[in-house]
Amino acid sequence: MGIALLGSLATLFYRSTLGATMPTGLPRSVVETAMRGIGDAATLSGTVPGASALMTAVRAAYTGATEIAFFVAAGLMILSAAGAILIFGRKGRAR
Repeated sequence: MGIALLGSLATLFYRSTLGATMPTGLPRSVVETAMRGIGDAATLSGTVPGASALMTAVRAAYTGATEIAFFVAAGLMILSAAGAILIFGRKGRAR
């Protein structure tokens, strides 16, 4: 479940960032393909005018989205560790 939530979070940020930074004037089919993910966007790199600008926007959106997902995952791990210390630490002291 955690992976699905982090993946959904990354996808949300990828699409919102890419939508805001994508070069203008691209055909709708190109925009839709790029929004599906970085793998699909990479297939467009040689076939679209302005592919360099598109791939720059795709890479930046992907990097930003994964950074956010990784920071959220790290935060959840820290909270889980703190919770475990609080819960199991009290049991150890009671004895």
